[in-house]
Amino acid sequence: MNTIEPILFDLPPIESVFKVSGDALRDSYAAYLADESRLTGSADTIFFPETTPQVAAVITWAVQNRVPLTVSGARTGIAGGAVPRGGAVLSCEKLTATGNVESIRDRYVISAGAGVTIKGLAEKLLYSTSRDNPHNRLFYPPDPTEDTAQLGGTVACNASGARTFLYGPTRLHVHALTVVLPDGETINVGRGGASFAADSRLVFSLAGGPVTLDLPIIPDVPVSKNVAGFYARPGMEAIDLFIGSEGTLGVITEAQLYLMPEPYGRVSAMLFTDAEEAALDIVDALRSDGFPVRPESIEFFGSRSLALLHDKRREEGAASGIPPFPYPSGAAIFTEIPYPDEAGIDEALEALLGLVEETGIPEESTWVGTDPEETTRMKALRHALPETVNSIIGRRRKDIPDIHKIGTDLAVPDAALREFLAIHHRLLGGFEYVVFGHIGNNHLHANILPRDRRELDAARETYSALVAETLRLNGTVAAEHGIGKLKTRYLARMLPGESLSSMKRIKNALDPHGILCPGNIFG
Repeated sequence: MNTIEPILFDLPPIESVFKVSGDALRDSYAAYLADESRLTGSADTIFFPETTPQVAAVITWAVQNRVPLTVSGARTGIAGGAVPRGGAVLSCEKLTATGNVESIRDRYVISAGAGVTIKGLAEKLLYSTSRDNPHNRLFYPPDPTEDTAQLGGTVACNASGARTFLYGPTRLHVHALTVVLPDGETINVGRGGASFAADSRLVFSLAGGPVTLDLPIIPDVPVSKNVAGFYARPGMEAIDLFIGSEGTLGVITEAQLYLMPEPYGRVSAMLFTDAEEAALDIVDALRSDGFPVRPESIEFFGSRSLALLHDKRREEGAASGIPPFPYPSGAAIFTEIPYPDEAGIDEALEALLGLVEETGIPEESTWVGTDPEETTRMKALRHALPETVNSIIGRRRKDIPDIHKIGTDLAVPDAALREFLAIHHRLLGGFEYVVFGHIGNNHLHANILPRDRRELDAARETYSALVAETLRLNGTVAAEHGIGKLKTRYLARMLPGESLSSMKRIKNALDPHGILCPGNIFG
């Protein structure tokens, strides 16, 4: 693909697109007015297009009638990006066409509609690439924690997850996109195509005439996970402007994704330590250049996270879904190490067991597994933690309907990790809270569990203080969940005014009427 390629087709009539409104919307489709942020919005109409031309018809209708249009996927986001502020909603859930695996420039790719889920793509690849040889499978590396997330949303937010430590975020795994722009025109944009020139400008032609975009002015943040604002690098490709733009610059209807050969196998380990300091020593060892193998993921459970899981297991037993684990423990580290062939398992096991011996972790505090069932048992702790937090908040909401958790999405550079964790304990000490997350990328999730409205207000203030400390440490306010509508004020604290202005100029150039996803990123 040598340029940004317009796609020409006749627009179908807007009446051909399935939609709901009025009583039907309020009675049966209210879930489309909210997402996992617990924000709730309003809309007059929800459209369910099934093809790219139908998406273009909806956007053209919205522009002609000056109706704000919020793009919605699986609504698994926690930043409020899919919550409408009036107008209409464009749901991508019916854009589920998938292609066959093909080879482009010596890499495997697959085309998938925006409404295909992470889980659905994995199931298709499992069926289509492993029937003859289970060790000849392909997989899509990005692994957001919620596998019901839809691909369009994960690309729009440049999603990541535990395995980002090795494979990087979604951006690195996207070859091409089909995008409907805010004027209704559809384009293909891909790798090896249009790029910002040496003068930091990108000029391309659309039906309405030439469009000129200046590279956004975004300071570099020395973190490995960052989705705060538009992407900006000298000479960057145009496709990267749409990845991570949270639906503000166009609607992604189809993505062509890079695939990788599935590792021959994985060794998984859950290492329970007496203290958090010992867990941080393990993190340093796992990600050091001297460690003989490279992990896919390095995950952290703080002492309060383990206490919460232990209490739930004690109350509910096996019905909790939480396996028995060593307790009390000061912290735990979960890691997965891939190996390329049958002989590789010995190197991975030797590296892990050497680490255990070096750090002095008792055998009874060490889980090491080489088959998927053992890995599933370990991951049950990770999945049970947010579920337990949500269940506690759910019970409290019965008495205080507006109570909710306060969750963070902050990350810092490597050198600041220990100070970052200490700051969490210092600032959060007066609350019920847990800390866990993708510690390989210095990306921690703190969940504050308020017990009343006074604590809820205090938690919001404490979140703001955590943001201030994160920025002091040269970190990011949005490591993987985007800015959405909830974090716009924090983005304004992170980026200089000229950065926000340069992003807004791009938004205005492509969406002069402000139709798409009002409130996202810019507030």
